[in-house]
Formats: sequence, structure tokens, C-alpha cells
Amino acid sequence: MIVADSKILREAVDVIGQQFQRETTSDIAPFSAERGEAEGVLFVSRRFHATFPIAAGAAGFAIEDGVWWMDWIRIHPYERGRGLMDAIWIDLENRYGQFHIDGPYSRAMLAFLRRRNIPTERLNRPLE
Repeated sequence: MIVADSKILREAVDVIGQQFQRETTSDIAPFSAERGEAEGVLFVSRRFHATFPIAAGAAGFAIEDGVWWMDWIRIHPYERGRGLMDAIWIDLENRYGQFHIDGPYSRAMLAFLRRRNIPTERLNRPLE
């Protein structure tokens, strides 16, 4: 996991956020490189290797009333179902604590949340 703490890394999170927006047909872009109060993280590919990290996904976080919220998360289709979420989840919880998770949730995210036994108190929507 790479915290997007520079302009170029925030722009990379922004691009992945735009992909998330297109994939979910959301009207609102989930991340903006200029929006300073939001934090972004990039996930390094486990499938592809190079002499530099290759981003395979990203997530956006915001703090509200002292609580971190994961506003969105996207894993590239080539990386889905390969254990990347399990690998990064511990890093996310180490950085953001028992953060809350914004919905709606995809089928894959619902399955992940159930498998990890994420308490419903951390969710803004019920697990359907």
C-alpha cells in the first residue's frame, strides 16, 4: 500500500477513482487530487512486476467527526479474486483503525465483508 502523499500519487488515485466512477455509473467522482481533506492510497499489483510499483487499485478515505470512512475502493479487474484485498486490508486497518465503510457495496465487497466478519457498526448500509 502506498499513501498518496504527493501530487503525482494523488493524481494516480484520481484516475483510478474515475475508473471506479465509470464502472459504477456514479454521477460523482469519488476523489479529486485537489481535495486536500481526502486521503488516497494505492495498491501495488501482485500479478505484474517491474522495477517500479504498478498500481492495481486505490481507495479514498475521509475523516468525519473523528472517524475515518473508506468512501470507495477499486481493484483492477486483472487483480480481482487474487487475494489483493486480504493483503491490503490489514495495512488499511493499521493506518485508519476500525474505519467505517461507505456503500453501496458490490457483490464482491459484500462477500468480502461477510468473510471478514466486519461488524455492521462499521457499515452505513446493511449487508443485503
